[in-house]
Amino acid sequence: MALKNFWYAVEVSQALKQRPLGITLMGEKIALYRNLGGEVIALGDRCVHRGAALSLGWVEGDCIRCPYHGWTYNPEGACVDIPANGPGIAIPKRGQVKTYPVQEKYGFIWLFWGDIDPADAPPIPEFPQFADPSLRCVYGEYTWNAHFTRVMENTIDCSHTMFMHRKSLGDQADAVIADYTVTHQDWEAEATLPINIKRLAGLWQWISRKEAKTERVYRVCLPNITFIGLKFDNFYLDTFIASVPVSPTVTVSKWALMRNFLKFPFIDGQTRKTGVRLLSEDERAVKTQEPLISPFLNSSEDLLQASDATVISYRRLLKKCYEKGWWQEMPDSSPLVTLDTNNG
Repeated sequence: MALKNFWYAVEVSQALKQRPLGITLMGEKIALYRNLGGEVIALGDRCVHRGAALSLGWVEGDCIRCPYHGWTYNPEGACVDIPANGPGIAIPKRGQVKTYPVQEKYGFIWLFWGDIDPADAPPIPEFPQFADPSLRCVYGEYTWNAHFTRVMENTIDCSHTMFMHRKSLGDQADAVIADYTVTHQDWEAEATLPINIKRLAGLWQWISRKEAKTERVYRVCLPNITFIGLKFDNFYLDTFIASVPVSPTVTVSKWALMRNFLKFPFIDGQTRKTGVRLLSEDERAVKTQEPLISPFLNSSEDLLQASDATVISYRRLLKKCYEKGWWQEMPDSSPLVTLDTNNG
């Protein structure tokens, strides 16, 4: 199952340049390209002629040309040229591929997925961090062998750090989570907690010195955005994650990590590697969770505690969508990922 009638963040804007790009969302292959004005166009990634991937073709003007036999499609998805046909031969009415509403915001490409008017859909949530000139942004990605609801629950889970990351961040001797409050809006939830990470060294140890005011913010926004903000006095480390549901067993996290310190370009590579390492540590447990999908309709399958308040709030949002009929089946068209050569 997957959510519908929302705007999904599906790719980092800077990943789409002159060449088309293919993505998969809920088992459906989609071709992205930029027109002459630089605007993103999203079409079904399958030429109606012989089924080849349009994303392997190239852009001509505002159109995309299939690499197999040169059929060309305009931004409205209509075929406008069949090279093998002579002049005056009409293009078949079936020469049409699916189109998707798309927009760019916060350095990401957002695609609308659903069966209602996009104007009536929940808006893209606000993230003012992307407009803050004091923050340096580093992008990365990670592929999980897990359902996207489990991935999102993990990233807003505030009590697993002391165990899953015990070698890098956590100390299980300080695992107690004091009661905290979760605030809610129509399609999102947020909580702020004190930081209780002890295994910090070097510069981080100084930043998190005892007299520093420290806190962490967890935010989840439907359909696929989670946000973790770390604050050490005036030092900020914010992580924005778009969990893209590829199939029931594969999720790709496209993330942006923003910091207002050590803003040197040569630090970016290490920042990216650290992000990938932490997510890979999480995946060891997340991919084993049963049932496959978050049991938001049957809480008895988990023994949730007060420390799980963020997860409980997320599940309430999922249930709200279910009651509105905003869920759909997701075909299992992608195999489990066995290599992580693309992670990072």
